[in-house]
Amino acid sequence: MNLDELPVEKGFRIRGASMTRLETFADAAFAFAVTLLVISVDDVPSSYDEFQTALKSVPIFFACLAQMIMFWIGHHKWSRLYGLDDLVSLWLTVFLIAGILVLVYPLRVVMSLGFGLVTGGWVPAAFEVSAIQVATIFVFYGLAFASLSGIILGLYAYAWRQREALELNEVERFETVRSMVLWTSVSGIGLVSSLIAFANPDDEHGLAGWFYWSLFVAFFGVNWWAGKRRRALFHL
Repeated sequence: MNLDELPVEKGFRIRGASMTRLETFADAAFAFAVTLLVISVDDVPSSYDEFQTALKSVPIFFACLAQMIMFWIGHHKWSRLYGLDDLVSLWLTVFLIAGILVLVYPLRVVMSLGFGLVTGGWVPAAFEVSAIQVATIFVFYGLAFASLSGIILGLYAYAWRQREALELNEVERFETVRSMVLWTSVSGIGLVSSLIAFANPDDEHGLAGWFYWSLFVAFFGVNWWAGKRRRALFHL
């Protein structure tokens, strides 16, 4: 592979401009996971009241979709930047896909509980649960969220280990480290949320759920810091 002939975006040579079979498989699996978020055929409203209830669930779908897209973008960007398609990449991607498919239902439950709490019950919750049961759900969800983020982190860490073989230049190495810092932060948010839920089983204010708003702080903070350092070091 002649690196000089690769397309370049913001100083990073795009080694995976052509989709690999691994990325195609991942895209198909993510698309299937998204379909599981949609109301199934068996749940098609049979009355006007059921129709209204279904419409109230639309925000839950979009919130779940946003989180799925976050993980998809993480994998898509990794595939595009490095173009790795070996055994390690394969197994990490398989674990990511398996985790995404397992996460679909807990994700809907968590989002419905969150929207139900915020809207005072206007958005229907998945089912009635006690405070302790909510905490248990958030412990499981936080660990799953942290694991999936950790897999994305593992993909970037593997690319870092292959930096000599990939012939990463200084800008590309900087961006790889930035991605590892970002996904470490994202994974940490899931772990902290899980710990909050575990330590406060009687919490009725949903602190474990509210903590996920810090994702915006993580993405903005890391990207702001990295952008500032990048301009200082490489004038890009």
